[in-house]
Amino acid sequence: MRRESRPEKASIEEYNLKIGESALLERSSSGRQVYVVYAGMPSERVFSLAVTSSPDGHTGGYNLYLPATQRIVQLEESRLDVLHVTPEGIVFRCAGSRGE
Repeated sequence: MRRESRPEKASIEEYNLKIGESALLERSSSGRQVYVVYAGMPSERVFSLAVTSSPDGHTGGYNLYLPATQRIVQLEESRLDVLHVTPEGIVFRCAGSRGE
């Protein structure tokens, strides 16, 4: 599920994703898109984000496995400030390039 809002370049937006939901974080001048999908918590101390170039995750991508206490995640041109993470969902703010 891609978020439909389109913040201005370098703006900050808050996202609230449940497992399997995605958000478009970056769109480069070359047309490359970067989506993040919340992939849950494989353990109580670790959460996972899938980073891909399509909202359905059917293109090449990778998973990040991060400590549940981590509050800042840098993805290429975007910075995620993690506000809250549970096995069911994640809330974060994102500042970065979404050049359209």
